[in-house]
Amino acid sequence: MTGLELTTGVGLAFARSRDAMAEEAKQARYRASKEKNRRHRAYLAGRADALSEAVARTDTAMADLFTE
Repeated sequence: MTGLELTTGVGLAFARSRDAMAEEAKQARYRASKEKNRRHRAYLAGRADALSEAVARTDTAMADLFTE
């Protein structure tokens, strides 16, 4: 395996993980908007925020990986 193949594989794994987390965040936000129970709504909103933060950190890691 070459360095380029390794970098490409890691980048693909990051991208798939990022996309999955972004989709989960989107779904959690939607469910939170429909939730009647205040506590569960807060939980879902917090989960969406945490997932969005993870997406942002993944984006930063990917940018760092490919700029070096």
